[in-house]
Amino acid sequence: MGIEILFLGLIIFIAYLFTIIFERTKIPDILLLMIFGVLIGPKIFNFADTHILGKFGDILTRIALIVILFEGGTKLNVKFLKNYWDETTLLTLPTFILTAALVGIVTHYLFDLNFMQSAIAGGILGGTSSAVVVPIIKSVKIGRLSYIVLFLESAITDVLAIIITFSLIDAFKTGHIDTGLIIGKILANLIVASLFGILGAYLWSGLIQKMRAFPTNLFSTIAFIFVIYGLTELLGFNGAISSLAFGITLSNLTKLPEDIQENISFSLFAKLTNTEKVFFSELVFLLKIFFFVFLGISINFGEINTIYYGFLTTLALFLLRALIVKYIMPKKINKRDAIYLSILIPKGLAAAVLAVIPFNLGIIQDIRVTNFIYSIIFFSILISAILVAFTGKNNIVKHLFLAYFKNFKNINEELLTEVAGEKKKEIKKKL
Repeated sequence: MGIEILFLGLIIFIAYLFTIIFERTKIPDILLLMIFGVLIGPKIFNFADTHILGKFGDILTRIALIVILFEGGTKLNVKFLKNYWDETTLLTLPTFILTAALVGIVTHYLFDLNFMQSAIAGGILGGTSSAVVVPIIKSVKIGRLSYIVLFLESAITDVLAIIITFSLIDAFKTGHIDTGLIIGKILANLIVASLFGILGAYLWSGLIQKMRAFPTNLFSTIAFIFVIYGLTELLGFNGAISSLAFGITLSNLTKLPEDIQENISFSLFAKLTNTEKVFFSELVFLLKIFFFVFLGISINFGEINTIYYGFLTTLALFLLRALIVKYIMPKKINKRDAIYLSILIPKGLAAAVLAVIPFNLGIIQDIRVTNFIYSIIFFSILISAILVAFTGKNNIVKHLFLAYFKNFKNINEELLTEVAGEKKKEIKKKL
C-alpha cells in the first residue's frame, strides 16, 4: 500500500509540473496527463491498470460529476448569458447537434449500436472542455466577444452533454423511444431538478454564514450539494441538474434586481468567498488528475481499428466546426478569432466521466465504444493543442486559415472599431 500512496503523491506533483509546462508552452496539462496515463498503463510500462479503482470507480465518477457541474455553475454569469446569448447559441447548438449526430452515425455503423445507444454516445461527445478551452483563451490574444462565446460554450455544453446523456439513459431504461416523450421528460426533469437546486442554494446561502463559524467548513458546501443531489435522485429526478442549478444560483443571487432582493430578505444571505471558490477549483483540479491519468491508462492502443476510426472522426469534427464558424458566425469577428473559434473543440472531463457510465450500467456492452470515445477525447485535445501552437506563429497553417476565413474582419479593422467605441464612451462621459 505504501507504493500506491507514494505513486499517488508523485502523480499530483507531476500534474502541477504539467500546469507550469502549459503556462510556458501552451501544451494543455490534460493532454500531458493522458500521455502520462498511457505511459504508465498496461500497454507500455505496466505500472498501473484500470483495476486499481475497483468498486470505487462508480462513486468517484458520480462525485466528479457533482463537483464539475457545481463549480462550472459558479462560473456562469447570468449577465454574460443575457448579453452574449445570440452569438453563443449560434456556435453552440449547431456544433453540439451536428457533433452528436456524426458520432451517433459512426458508432451505429461501426459498432452496430441501436438508435438510442448511438444517440447516447453522440450526446457524450457533443460538448467542449472548459478545463482545456479556458486556460488557452486566457493565454492567447483573442477578442472579448470570442473569448466570452468560447467560455460560455465550454461551460454550457459540459452541462448539456450531462443532461442529454442522462435523459437518454433514462429513456433507454424505460424502453420508450418516442421523441416527444423524450423531450417532455428532459424538460420536466430539467425544471423540477433545477427547482431543487435553486431552493437548495437559497437555503444554503442563508446557512453558510453560520457554518463559517466552524474552524473547518470548506467541505460543508460540497456536503450540502451531496444532500441535494441525493434527495433529487431519490425522488426520481436528475441530481446532476440540481447540482448545476445550485452553483448558478449561489453565484448569481447578488445579481438579482434590488426589488427582488428586498422581497426575499436578501440581506440575511451570503455568497461564496474567494477562498471557497479557490477550494472548489482545487477539488476539480484533483478530480481532473484522477480522470485523465485513468483515461490514458484505459485507452487500448492495441485496438488499432478503433483508434484509427476515432482519429478520422476527430478530423471530421474539426472540419465540421470550421464550416459552422465560416457560414454561421457573424462576420464582425476578426479572422484571428475565427481561427480560434474553429480549432478549440477539445473534449474533456465531462465526456471522460460520462463515457464509463453506459458501460457500467450495461447499456453499451461493447468496450470498444468506450475506447472509441476515449480516443476522440485524446485526439481532439492533441489536435487543438497543435493547431493553437501553429496558428500562433506566422506559417503556412495560419495563412491557410486566414485564406479560408477571408470574409471575416481584418484584425486592424476590429482594433479601429474598438478604439472608436472607446472614444465614443469618453465623449459621452464628458457630456
